[in-house]
Amino acid sequence: MGYVTEEVAQKAKELYTRGEFKLESAKQATGSRSTYRDCADLAFYAMLFGIKAVLAVDEALPDSQDECFEVFSEFHVGTPEFPEEAWIRMDNLIKLRGVDIENPDYQPELADVNTQIESAEYMLLLTNMFLQGKGVDV
Repeated sequence: MGYVTEEVAQKAKELYTRGEFKLESAKQATGSRSTYRDCADLAFYAMLFGIKAVLAVDEALPDSQDECFEVFSEFHVGTPEFPEEAWIRMDNLIKLRGVDIENPDYQPELADVNTQIESAEYMLLLTNMFLQGKGVDV
């Protein structure tokens, strides 16, 4: 494997694959009867699983979502692999999702959902390049 153990690589692949699945589900849901909120949640989880894949390679996978974002932003955001744009997109996606949670009557608009999907796609692309650089073939 080179850079990481086979067990670590397998965990990272599983998490990354879950992220890709969530992203594809979000894209498909925008054209169906699903609500935009469902699409936004799927995009959020696509990004989260990408972040978890990175943290799995670091062998520093926290238990909670908040800790995942904290550890990721502390050790990865602002690096060549995850430029500041990653934090901006990640933060915006978290904020849009937070509006959903705090206000149950809020319904995101298609533009919001598309922004979330694009952000999740961007994060998974960066994650893919990071994992490839660590010898994890995804």
